[in-house]
Amino acid sequence: MRKIFYLVLCLLLPIGVQATLIFPPEDIGRMAENSDLVVYGEITRHTVDEFHNEFLITDVVKGNKQVGDHIVVREYGNRVGDRFTVISGDVNYELGRNYLLFLWESPNGDYKAHLLAMSVFLEGTIQGKSVLAHTASVLDLEFAGAEYDVASGINGSYDRDQLLSHLKGVVNGTNQWNTDKAGIRYNVNIVQSKHHSVDFQPKAAAAAPCPNDQPCHCTTLFDGITANPAKFENSTFTVCVAGGASSDPTNPNAITDLGNAVSAMNGMPGLSISYTGVDAACSPIGCTSGAASGEVAGCAGGDCNKMFVFFDDPCNEIADVDANCNGVLGIGGHFASSATHTDLCGD
Repeated sequence: MRKIFYLVLCLLLPIGVQATLIFPPEDIGRMAENSDLVVYGEITRHTVDEFHNEFLITDVVKGNKQVGDHIVVREYGNRVGDRFTVISGDVNYELGRNYLLFLWESPNGDYKAHLLAMSVFLEGTIQGKSVLAHTASVLDLEFAGAEYDVASGINGSYDRDQLLSHLKGVVNGTNQWNTDKAGIRYNVNIVQSKHHSVDFQPKAAAAAPCPNDQPCHCTTLFDGITANPAKFENSTFTVCVAGGASSDPTNPNAITDLGNAVSAMNGMPGLSISYTGVDAACSPIGCTSGAASGEVAGCAGGDCNKMFVFFDDPCNEIADVDANCNGVLGIGGHFASSATHTDLCGD
């Protein structure tokens, strides 16, 4: 089943509108079963840019890789010229840090986190023990359908060695998923934040200078066209469909559904959104930037109040929703003119 749509928001909206939408799995064991590759290891370098990360595998839970192999783990964000695409719920992998990753293999042979931040566990230390837990990026995900079972332990932090050993048994069919046997240390009853997610920062690191940070949700956006770009200051937007990705073979009512979604969004206080139809000039076929979000930079002409919808995932960036109805339905975020924003930094 293909994704409903691929939506990039080139604007500043409340998190509930801007976030990436997913169907969460029943538990971590099911997430492993639905992934192409589950590996533990270290981010060693950037292979192309800050969005392409070389990952040295030091343990294999599932998949056809070996200890010592190197793979490319690509973030969902993208860079086109001096513009950075920021995807809600994407993980900014840190060099030299150890991760447990639940991955899917993209058509070009690199790998991405199966469910964005939900499929990424960062290693830290608690009371002298190596622990794996989600990063704070998981807070930028929105969950489709009913709230998932918090008793599944999917948002807990785990003893590293116990979790790796238990997951191997789940994948091999020798045991069923069990949070206690997986070495859970903290669950949602102890550490809570938005969406019942653990806001776990395993190692306190000094903040990087602001110009080195990627744009955050509160960055100021610019139109990027005029000599003196104007700040985004209003909440009146247009929505159109990319001409090169204007149909979904699994949903003949895609355009109608989009219109209904726009009408529903118009019911939110403070928003004014209009649907303007299919923009034939926006053609992502070929995806020269490598991501539909990168194509928006050209399609939108720098208009940060213009949103584009790409049906049927034209750049093959998202793994299909699986038979258990787990997976990513749509990706949301924004792009900014550069990694440095004087209003945000104060300089």
